[in-house]
Amino acid sequence: MLFYQNPVLLNRETHRQLRLKAPTDGHRFAADTNSIPLTSPEFGVACLEYVIVFVAGTEGPGMPTVMTGLRNEENLFVDAAGRWDASYIPSFVRRYPFLLQEQNEEGSSLVLLDEGFPGFNTEEGEPLFAEDGKPAPFLEKTLSFLEDTTMHVSATIGFMERLVKFELLTPNEIEVVTRNGQKVTMGGFSIVDEQRLAKLSDAQLVELARNGDLGWIYAHLISMNNMGKLSRMLEDRIALETSE
Repeated sequence: MLFYQNPVLLNRETHRQLRLKAPTDGHRFAADTNSIPLTSPEFGVACLEYVIVFVAGTEGPGMPTVMTGLRNEENLFVDAAGRWDASYIPSFVRRYPFLLQEQNEEGSSLVLLDEGFPGFNTEEGEPLFAEDGKPAPFLEKTLSFLEDTTMHVSATIGFMERLVKFELLTPNEIEVVTRNGQKVTMGGFSIVDEQRLAKLSDAQLVELARNGDLGWIYAHLISMNNMGKLSRMLEDRIALETSE
């Protein structure tokens, strides 16, 4: 569970007085993460700033991710003050410190929150519950966002299943040599093989088109052009480290 230190079920009684205030260090909780899951409906906007790749899962077809760094435990999009340096922030980051768990046996979803998140307190910020015990406007908006994200995850799983079915993914590795001669290699991910894509039958292409997959595939391919940007961000980070 990415970012989460102590996830617990949201409880109307236990968390009745709880409030959330954005911490001064913003997105520092994501500073040590060099890749972040991404849902396929986000590809169109994410491809403008990030490199989108695919990572195999221990269960299921895997998941798209955005590369946020080229070294272990380093997110180049989070600066020293905890600010996120991009106009678009992936939904997996924006949903934190909340999480919507899969439906339970009664058919209802369970909401979790990370009690380890420093922004939770009982004095300042947005209240989670109103005086009558019902969700406050902030929590209602959060729940709606969590439900949308869950729907996008379902769409993404279908997308990944079709990529696997048509054998479109091929393992890849990236090697970057910075201006000062430092070599950085990153692997463990796959990209869409354009040659395999071109060899698909008309029926297979129609299936991808009708599911919206083709647009997502080409957004992924376009995103690979951001590798140069990511490399420059690494060089800037190394230069900053050297000057300190």
